[in-house]
Amino acid sequence: MATKDKMQTTAGCNALIGSIVPRDAHVVQLLRNAGAIIIGHASMSEWASMRSSDESMGYSARGGQVRNPYNLSMSAWGSSSGSAAAVAAGIVPISYGTETDTSIISPAYYTGLVGIKPTVGLTSCLGVIPCSESQDAVGAFARNVRDAVYGLQAIVEGHGHREREELKKHNITDYTPYLSTKDALKGAVFGLPMKRVWDHVNEALRPRYEEIFQMIRDAGAQIVEVDFPCWLGFSGHSNSKVFPTD
Repeated sequence: MATKDKMQTTAGCNALIGSIVPRDAHVVQLLRNAGAIIIGHASMSEWASMRSSDESMGYSARGGQVRNPYNLSMSAWGSSSGSAAAVAAGIVPISYGTETDTSIISPAYYTGLVGIKPTVGLTSCLGVIPCSESQDAVGAFARNVRDAVYGLQAIVEGHGHREREELKKHNITDYTPYLSTKDALKGAVFGLPMKRVWDHVNEALRPRYEEIFQMIRDAGAQIVEVDFPCWLGFSGHSNSKVFPTD
């Protein structure tokens, strides 16, 4: 995300050191307008993992390898891993990343954070080094849901006048009324993808996930086993199973 200051906007690439951006990215402008102090650009996967399919997640020529603050022998995963690591390490309360595919949700998962990947178009990508016009979205990292909501709210209001025509200003400018308690889960139904998701979860970690699933059920929700259509041969048939709430 471009910042029109003494900091460098490089996407982790040495070739862009010294380049001059014409203006702040629109989300950066909104953050400054809201009174935010931007202390730096986080390390990331060089070119948001678009440089190669054979890489170390979180590595760039400029920043080196991003490490997970909870296990320095591991990556924080995802191309926005430096943003997540900065919050997890207590350096900043809120940070921002760009997601094309799992670049926010994956590092949030690996560092125990709340990561919000907004619907494409909800936040502006003007001034953000792009990967995909149809997938890119800027979102927030924080230690808790409330902080993440405030972080998102600060970058949603308004889009730059150079945006694509379909990226209209969103009509919700205050998300805090939607913060709720676990009572909001009553009657909710969540899908648990099996193939390529639950089937790949480490056996040693499954008991902890089961504890979380039970908390969700105790709050009045259901968890339903599902599979992606591509794994069903698009036949429209599924052996779905409802996990009882009691």
